[in-house]
Amino acid sequence: MPSHSNPTPIKGNLNAPGILIAQQLDGVKAGKVVKQCRNELDPLGSCLYGTSVFAHFDHGKQTEKTKDTDDKIVIGYTCDGLPFQIVVDGFYGGETKKTFEFIDKHVTPLMDNYAEKLSKNNDPEETIKDLIRTIYTLRATHSTGSEFTMSIAITYQKDSRLYCAGFGIGDTGLILQKSSGETQQLAYTTHVNRFKDAFDQITTDIDSTSLYWPWPVLSSSSKRNTQKYV
Repeated sequence: MPSHSNPTPIKGNLNAPGILIAQQLDGVKAGKVVKQCRNELDPLGSCLYGTSVFAHFDHGKQTEKTKDTDDKIVIGYTCDGLPFQIVVDGFYGGETKKTFEFIDKHVTPLMDNYAEKLSKNNDPEETIKDLIRTIYTLRATHSTGSEFTMSIAITYQKDSRLYCAGFGIGDTGLILQKSSGETQQLAYTTHVNRFKDAFDQITTDIDSTSLYWPWPVLSSSSKRNTQKYV
């Protein structure tokens, strides 16, 4: 189970100069529990918890059959020091390693670019839809074997305030929790193409995706240590 418990800067990619990966988890072996917390370069205290909840039944009785997870989580910070999160669920029986590599090489590097676009543009909905279309195109070009559903949350600054925007496609979800304890469900399960809702279906209807924009977070003067995604 490859995982990274130490912050990992992305280097050699012009789309992501200085992005910091604070926590990353690439799947969990069946029967294992992984908890990654605390690292020196992440004062906000990001934490990952992962385990397999797979259950197999035969004639109404649970069996001993187990399965490694095909899920991936990335917690990072843009060049402006603002958090983003990527949650991915791979497809059972699919090419999990190829999916994880695609996210690392082509999706994570987009976060800083789209945080900047969100801060400059006045149409966050169209900006997020453009991000979805970009991921579709990248997958079709570089990784046709990747099958996954995904949610993304990006924090950005505009007019001296912080907001988060993003989307969810398929069976992944995200919740924003403020320091006040207030919570807001961002991404939720959507069904857009038969039983499989993911980026392997170019016919997916973007308008039926769970899009969220822009959710106000706080004033920029107190932007540190005030929010978390769950």
